[in-house]
Amino acid sequence: MPKLFTDEQLEQARSIRLEDYLRLYEPSNITVRESCDEIRLKDHDSFVLTISNDLFHWKSQGHCGGKGALDYLIKVRNHDFKAAVSMLLLGWRCQSQLYYS
Repeated sequence: MPKLFTDEQLEQARSIRLEDYLRLYEPSNITVRESCDEIRLKDHDSFVLTISNDLFHWKSQGHCGGKGALDYLIKVRNHDFKAAVSMLLLGWRCQSQLYYS
């Protein structure tokens, strides 16, 4: 079976920081507490992202936590792996073209 994504594409998707994703795609949904090194979501008030290490925890969901934008899209926004990787790759490619072309 052929691979859906190259190793480079997977690495790129995994390297996208959640803070960057949220500030770009969900800016009206975040509350930043920079003095506490935290970002919280308005639609999930028990969700906490620690900015310095890119780790998040969704307290009301018990053990739901992860690192980075890819984990967030899968665990919090309920996208499957293929959709989440595709969203990140396409979104970041479009943003790069806007800023660097």
